[in-house]
Order: sequence, then structure tokens, then C-alpha cells
Amino acid sequence: LGDNVILINQATMAGHVEIGDHTIVGHSTPIVQFCRVGRHAFVVTPSVIVNDVIPFGVVKGMRQDCALQGLNLIGLKNRGFSRETIRCLREAYKIIFDGSPIDIVERARHAGQKFADCGPVMELVGFITEYPERKLVFPAKRGTVPLEVAE
Repeated sequence: LGDNVILINQATMAGHVEIGDHTIVGHSTPIVQFCRVGRHAFVVTPSVIVNDVIPFGVVKGMRQDCALQGLNLIGLKNRGFSRETIRCLREAYKIIFDGSPIDIVERARHAGQKFADCGPVMELVGFITEYPERKLVFPAKRGTVPLEVAE
């Protein structure tokens, strides 16, 4: 469990779950074993987390219907992230989740090359590329797919 994590009543975690700093997990939200939830993420109530949640993301939904809603822009602004950093994160998010035929690891690496000077983007890229075999929560139109078979 990272620093400054908020677990709203009855949020539960199975073994070996990793939750990053400044993350908020909503009321009655279970997180299954071995899932990772990145820093500054926001898990909306009601949700059931069965796949990894990217840093700076907002997710909502039950099990396989859980979907990435976008970036936690309000949280980033409230925690003092600069406009430039937020702009870089938004552009990197679009590159990574644009649905192009290149796999997500390659798209993440491309975003990392484009925004190599932006620490939060590099954190997002590292989260995706460090364990390419893991599943992520994707935007609703994509569902959740193993990283190695992403379109």
C-alpha cells in the first residue's frame, strides 16, 4: 500500500495487491489477488477490479466490464501537477489507447520516446511495459485484453 491511499469503507484487497501513492478506492470495491493499481488512480464505486489499473487513470465497472474512463484530471490538478504535465499525460494517453493495430506495449514505448522528459508519462509507460504479459483495464470500447494480443 502506497502513501496517502484512501480506501473508502468496505474496499477490500486480496493478497499481493499493489496500490500506488495517492490512490482512491471507492466504497465496497474488491480488488482481486495480484492486481496493481497505479499512483494517483481513482477507482469509482461500484467497481470490481480484476486487471491492473494504470497510474493516473479513473476506472469504473464490474469485473470484465470494468472500463478505463480516462485520466484522473481533477486529482492531478488538486495535487499540483502542472498544466504542461497534464497536457503530456493526455497526449500520451491518446497515443497509448488510440486503438491502432500496433500493440499497446509498442504504443507505450512510442509515447515514452515522444515524452521522455515527462516523469509521469514515463511512469505510465513503465507500468505498461514492465509486465507486458499482464492484463490492463482498457477504455470501454476495447474491453480488457492481454497486453501481448492487443490490437
